[in-house]
Amino acid sequence: MPLNKPYPHIYRHGAVNSTMPYYEAWKSDVGINCLASYEILKRDLKRLFEYIEPCQSNLSTFSHRTFELLIRACIEIEALCKLVFAKNNVILERSNIIRYSDLNSAMRLSDYEVLSYGFQHPPFLPFQAFANPVKKERSPIWYRAYNNVKHNRTDNFSDASLENVIQAVGGVYVLLVAQFGLGFDHKIQLSFTGYLQDSPDFFRVKELPQWSDDEQYQFG
Repeated sequence: MPLNKPYPHIYRHGAVNSTMPYYEAWKSDVGINCLASYEILKRDLKRLFEYIEPCQSNLSTFSHRTFELLIRACIEIEALCKLVFAKNNVILERSNIIRYSDLNSAMRLSDYEVLSYGFQHPPFLPFQAFANPVKKERSPIWYRAYNNVKHNRTDNFSDASLENVIQAVGGVYVLLVAQFGLGFDHKIQLSFTGYLQDSPDFFRVKELPQWSDDEQYQFG
């Protein structure tokens, strides 16, 4: 039978009566804060594209600006993962990407494929590594790059590439879709956040997780 009690901040795509309790979740103080942070990341990435053309030949380009954005995006991903655990009353004894990959069983983050709009980049799956059967291998390439530059920028500066930045910001997008549902970034308004909304189609989901009838939520 379908679940009649939703897991907080774990959205399961389906019919209207399976998603209705999530329609207002983005209006919470936590939701508004998360969405505003994403809007700023997205805006800063667009500004970066004014200086680095987002095309295949430039994806390995790196600079202090790409370094900054990679760090910020990955910190946001860590915060969003911790939020899901906290909202479901799970105490984390370890806070690292391997522990965060445990969310994949409940959220199927590895199934989200992302399309890019307004710039040249092929579809990608930010959390594909979360599906690796070898647990210690579940760290995405862009997250490993973040750790490398965070701990030793001098030797690993090139890991802060435009490609890794795009993948990391796409990862933030996926985590927000997986918590608040599709179209969440249509809903940000200046009156709520203090930040003027950018175009909602910077990223789009190409492929979504598929839930069986027993795994979906059912209300009313």
